[in-house]
Amino acid sequence: MRKVDACAHIFPRSFWGKMQAHAGRLPDIADHASGMPLFTNLDQRFRLMDRFDGYEQILSLAGPALESIFAPDVAIDMARYANDALAELTERHPYRFPGFFATLSVASPDAAMAEIHHAVKDQGALGVRILANAAGPMLDRADYTAIFRAAYELDVPIALYPAPGADRGMAGLQSHFVFSGLMDDLPGIKIMTPQLGGLTTLTQRRIGPPTMRPLKKPYGEYFKDFYANTALSRTREAIADGLSYHPRDRMMFATAASDDGVQGILNPIQAIDSLDIDAEWKQDIFWRNAAKIMAFDRREETQPIRLRT
Repeated sequence: MRKVDACAHIFPRSFWGKMQAHAGRLPDIADHASGMPLFTNLDQRFRLMDRFDGYEQILSLAGPALESIFAPDVAIDMARYANDALAELTERHPYRFPGFFATLSVASPDAAMAEIHHAVKDQGALGVRILANAAGPMLDRADYTAIFRAAYELDVPIALYPAPGADRGMAGLQSHFVFSGLMDDLPGIKIMTPQLGGLTTLTQRRIGPPTMRPLKKPYGEYFKDFYANTALSRTREAIADGLSYHPRDRMMFATAASDDGVQGILNPIQAIDSLDIDAEWKQDIFWRNAAKIMAFDRREETQPIRLRT
């Protein structure tokens, strides 16, 4: 059965070299990456991928938010370097990597919006990735909301991923999008959350007061409009809970692959395979739901360059 990992982190070698050249040796990141060669070693990554039948990866940049490492002008340039490198990888290996999420630096909302358009229109990015607390309270500002509006108008998903320490804040971040009215203002916006929405499934009856702003439907219904993936949720119990909460077309397979080797990929696959659902539903989770919002198969058909070996 085909399996498309909707969230697989990587440091393209060319980007890794640029990052070290601009910032010198970054002890925490360098030490972290050196202990995880799958971040930079393609041969080792391919050997791991080959252990799983039909397994492909949607790539996204590993590491912390660029603006947490670099000065704002450098962070903007590094986002472009990263997306160039990710686009090159998907062009060279389209059957392993059917697409990538563009990296943004939110140091400048205007630059981020320009990079969204460049990455999606010129490089074929399937979506954009933003670390959950990269902008902190600035996500309340109208110019940052424009970043989400740009992705919405381009009809590509936004992959939210928790920065270190932000894992438990995913439900809170989703609450921000709901109660700010963003989900009403941009109906049908595609926002992906890892960990099956974090604590959302556990706290669904206690999420937020319903009186912050008049909404178009009961506030609890909005949380089922997010697309939840299994990245970092690797037990059968966690995935079964997610299945009982999220609609069938809103749940997808992902691993944040490259940090935990074989088990990081094997565990969620085994958990999904063990669910008491039919093969069609499992295919929805393993790849069809991702294909519906990322259109990676359709993009391959319309961009022959992606079919080169």
